[in-house]
Amino acid sequence: MTNYGSQQSSEILEKQLVEAAQALYKGQDEVARKQADKWITAFQCQAEAWQVADSLLQRQDDQVSPELQFLAAQTINVKIRFDFSEQLPAASRKPLRDSLLKHLVRSCETESFNQSRGSRGNSKYALIKQLSMAIASLGLQMEEWENMINDLANLLGSKKETMPCLIEILQVIPELHADERAFALSDKRRVQLRNEMTAAGENVLSFLINCAKLERQSLQMKIFDCLRTWISFVDIPGSLLISSNLLLGLFNSLSTPELFESTVN
Repeated sequence: MTNYGSQQSSEILEKQLVEAAQALYKGQDEVARKQADKWITAFQCQAEAWQVADSLLQRQDDQVSPELQFLAAQTINVKIRFDFSEQLPAASRKPLRDSLLKHLVRSCETESFNQSRGSRGNSKYALIKQLSMAIASLGLQMEEWENMINDLANLLGSKKETMPCLIEILQVIPELHADERAFALSDKRRVQLRNEMTAAGENVLSFLINCAKLERQSLQMKIFDCLRTWISFVDIPGSLLISSNLLLGLFNSLSTPELFESTVN
């Protein structure tokens, strides 16, 4: 196995990342797997990791293994969580946001995800989960993104292929905002986001109601998990909840074993 270096060109790093992923996910040598995992962790700290990961995500599915796609998305997510302020210039934030949204939409629209949407063991679902978390993390820290929730709703909320992706992001946003240890947000940004979520509460409920009409069981679980997050962390008027058809759906779902846990929560 290659003795991985540290500061290398993007081309070399990409080649080494491909080899490390192969060793980590497909290899049988435990020593080599640990070595690969250690190198990947160090790679994700480098500034070059932004470009390498984004380049891999731009490839077609038949050019990159599912494991490598997941690793690239995970790398972007890690970089946004920990290196946003130090390594991501202001001029690069919007292009990164647009690139991640493009990756997400393409992943949501692929046939493999449509066939097994919501399966937690599915590699495409794992990729979409990482991309959704990355977009939410980026949006929370981008003070210049003033209408994040509305923008995401306009892009993802009208097509059945992308609706589940919007649910994923909507569930994460309040959770990350409430966790003061996640990001060093300014008081101004934290208040701005709180007001934006409160203002969007009614539209979010309407969106979840429309999603529930699709009557897909795997989607119902996501809807209830998302609703729980918004009820827990966002100031939603009780009158909206009482008049919402989602409450009736919650009670009806108590009779469905697969949905019982999400409904009770």
